[in-house]
Amino acid sequence: MITKRLSLLRPLGLVEILPMPYVTEATRVQLVLPLLTSDLGHIAGFLDAFATNLLDPQENVGLNVLLVYDVSSSGQDKDVYEEVRSMLTELERRYKTFLRLELANVRTESPSQVRLMEVVSKKHSMDTLFFLVSVWSEEYSPEVLRRGFSGPQSAEFLHDGHFDRLSSSEFCFYNSDFMRARSRMTAEVQEEVDEDNGDAELLELFLRHSDLHVFRALEPALVQRFSLKKCSTHLSGESYHRCVLGSLEAMGSRVHLAMALFDRDQTNST
Repeated sequence: MITKRLSLLRPLGLVEILPMPYVTEATRVQLVLPLLTSDLGHIAGFLDAFATNLLDPQENVGLNVLLVYDVSSSGQDKDVYEEVRSMLTELERRYKTFLRLELANVRTESPSQVRLMEVVSKKHSMDTLFFLVSVWSEEYSPEVLRRGFSGPQSAEFLHDGHFDRLSSSEFCFYNSDFMRARSRMTAEVQEEVDEDNGDAELLELFLRHSDLHVFRALEPALVQRFSLKKCSTHLSGESYHRCVLGSLEAMGSRVHLAMALFDRDQTNST
């Protein structure tokens, strides 16, 4: 019997240096908040978190709110966003010295991310840094997270949460990259925005029509509260599937779901 021992080594492949813009604290971040009528019950909580965590510390941010109206709502006497407008007016009054607030009305049947960003991007310079958020987004300061917890920072708070790799409702990008990818998409389909392309999400836009490296990162300071989200049927097949699967995974961990099923079975058996 002959015994041979081999030592295998797999060297690294081609190492590529990725050029990335240098972001400093002097760079203003423009938060973009699309607001649907189904989100009205959550806007007050978002504005409170925005004021406490970003405006009170005087962070260098701006807020762009898009009030999305359904096309069928045209001609109605009562404005469904009347109360929201009052909230934003009060917020602007309280922080008038440094808050940069922009408000826009959008009427569309399919409020996709690409369509909504087209409205905002035209009003800003090419070097603007956008941060697309939702009413469920919350940013917590480290000082708040450390209070009352003896374990690692934010470990207890995020104990029942999970990293949603299927969600793309929060997205950070430069206006120049968006405009370049948008122009490239138009050129590749050889026509202006049609129904399918206009309904694309930003993730699809950057993956399919740009050479950018899209990163998904775990950010403990950014928390998305749970809510039952309705997936738009106007999305592409891949985006719709990702939305439905993400909503199902957000219901709870396997342990929590198993306990819920066990409790239900126990209740039904008695």
